[in-house]
Amino acid sequence: MPEPDDIVLRILKTIQQDLADFRRSTEERFAQVFEKLREHDEKFAALHSIMTFHMGVTFQHQYQLEHIDAEIKALKSAASPP
Repeated sequence: MPEPDDIVLRILKTIQQDLADFRRSTEERFAQVFEKLREHDEKFAALHSIMTFHMGVTFQHQYQLEHIDAEIKALKSAASPP
């Protein structure tokens, strides 16, 4: 008949091996997740840059249109008879 210590040690070794396997698989999975996050960070940075550029161009055009509208109104008021 096996000693109780032998049974407990066998169970503890099994638990230890299961934990080591779980840790290894978890670390691999987290490495994959972090790599994917880095890829998304790069894509978001590129999108941010593009959006910033286009918003700048849009605001510049809006500014120009406002001044063109003001000039048109000024010309209309100057050309209209009193």
